[in-house]
Amino acid sequence: MPAHSIQTGKFVDEIRKEYIAILKDIRDHCFTLTSIYPDGLQHYWLIPANPKYYDIMNAFKTTDTIIWKQSTKIQIGDIVFIYVGAPVSAIIFACRVLEINIPYQYKSKNLKMTHVMIIQKLKQYPENQFNFKNLKEYGVKAICRPRHVPEKLLKTLTTI
Repeated sequence: MPAHSIQTGKFVDEIRKEYIAILKDIRDHCFTLTSIYPDGLQHYWLIPANPKYYDIMNAFKTTDTIIWKQSTKIQIGDIVFIYVGAPVSAIIFACRVLEINIPYQYKSKNLKMTHVMIIQKLKQYPENQFNFKNLKEYGVKAICRPRHVPEKLLKTLTTI
């Protein structure tokens, strides 16, 4: 392919650049994105955040994207709802997963990370809206590790 030519020079570089632009244009206008999931749906996760180890409440104040520990089968495009532990004890953020499986080495007494993902904040809920007491009404009894969001809770989270 001309884009992979070992030739260099002003003319060749210009042709290569235009050729790549044409291929990107074809990709963007002639193909549709297909989900990696057999059912064609993104998945929704409820993940815990311990404010003793990371100040998630302030993390999104200066940016809408952060890295987060990846410990499940979360995929690009999935939505994660972040439950912030005590003293907040509520779902506070809805985020979209932008990247996954990023190598990252971190180890402390309470936490070990080998891979992270990049998440983007989509929404922030008031602290009293989805507190732990309210979550019990949706069948959520504990949030110790990433889990799927119960359907009734998901409908409420996504319509507010």
